[in-house]
Amino acid sequence: PESPDLAPGTLLEGGEAHVYLVDSHPRFVAKTARVGTETARARLHREWAILSLLGRDLPESLPRVRRWVDATPDHHATLILHRFHGVPVREAAIGQSLFRIVRWGAVAARALNEVHRRGILHRDVSPSNLLIRLAGRAEDDMACLIDFGLARAFTAEARERLPSADAAKPLTLTGDALGTYGYMAPEQARGESTVGPRAGVWSL
Repeated sequence: PESPDLAPGTLLEGGEAHVYLVDSHPRFVAKTARVGTETARARLHREWAILSLLGRDLPESLPRVRRWVDATPDHHATLILHRFHGVPVREAAIGQSLFRIVRWGAVAARALNEVHRRGILHRDVSPSNLLIRLAGRAEDDMACLIDFGLARAFTAEARERLPSADAAKPLTLTGDALGTYGYMAPEQARGESTVGPRAGVWSL
């Protein structure tokens, strides 16, 4: 359908987007911008382009995109994603052992390394963007790095492979900073143009 049937209420509520269950397809979620402005649409479309570039042959620790539904006069632009069943890491960590939490960090580190290997910077690695699915045993837990709304391609090869030319354009001017301030690397907080994979490792 042109517009997905969204369940009432939200699963996650971020600074600029809501994530809804899709009534007709419970294996998917729909991410929509909070406001129907062209800037909000452009950011969501950029996220679709980045996730499309990452591809579908991804580990479960990274989100997989299903499709893009552009804005119409009747509904906001929508990004359809495969659903990951989990809770934010702060919630998951309550009452857990340090051993278990460190294992989640190792999974997140491998996911971040895969993102960097494919020429992408996440730029907002923070507790709200790391979901945890708890299992009966610690070794069966899974972590997933989500929300690529601020991500960008940092290699020439990745920029050339983006499915949308607009996605290669910067979101801000040099000197502006995007991300979650408490988890930004110093060079990212300063808005430097040379921010690279090390900033993501610093945030993690």
